Amino acid sequence: YERFDNNAVMLNDKKLSISAHKKRIAEYKSLLKS
Repeated sequence: YERFDNNAVMLNDKKLSISAHKKRIAEYKSLLKS
């Protein structure tokens, strides 16, 4: 059970960092366009 929880937490962290990264890229692109 503990290992499963750790894996789930890691997956959530990856999803969060990926979405944050995408937001940063979107902001950067909009800055370049303006």
